[in-house]
Amino acid sequence: MDANNINLELNKNFSKDHKTCSRIWSKSDFQEMLKAVRKQGFIVSKIDSGYTMHANNGVLLLRAMNGRNGYLVRQVCDLFG
Repeated sequence: MDANNINLELNKNFSKDHKTCSRIWSKSDFQEMLKAVRKQGFIVSKIDSGYTMHANNGVLLLRAMNGRNGYLVRQVCDLFG
């Protein structure tokens, strides 16, 4: 699902109830993960500096910044297990 195709207000900041973690993903692993979460119905948006991922209710779950060989990703800590 793409944010351009829906009428939902997406949060720009992480919820205060969520603990966030940062990590570096390789470009290939990150692109594979994006493909999988899009199929599951999460809202993935391309932004100038990288990507954001929101739940169907508009809650921000992940923000990724482009790097030279990967992505610096800030995400909800328990997002992927």
